[in-house]
Amino acid sequence: MVKDYKPKLKEFMQLAGMQNASDLHMGVGKRPTLRIDGNLVPIAKEPILTPEDIEGFIDGKSEGIKEMSKILLGKIKK
Repeated sequence: MVKDYKPKLKEFMQLAGMQNASDLHMGVGKRPTLRIDGNLVPIAKEPILTPEDIEGFIDGKSEGIKEMSKILLGKIKK
């Protein structure tokens, strides 16, 4: 179970940017997963997400969305 959701979501978004992932998938009973070149790749070091984790990420999503936008815009401008 994740305790501090905003930094963890930011970490996932940064990883997605570094890996050129197009999507980040999160669901109860699964590890966070990136779509890289059309393939779903679980983030192996991360634990399986609980319902509480998903609720925590949803509560912090606005900051995460802003952060992802910054990462993606930075990649596009390079």
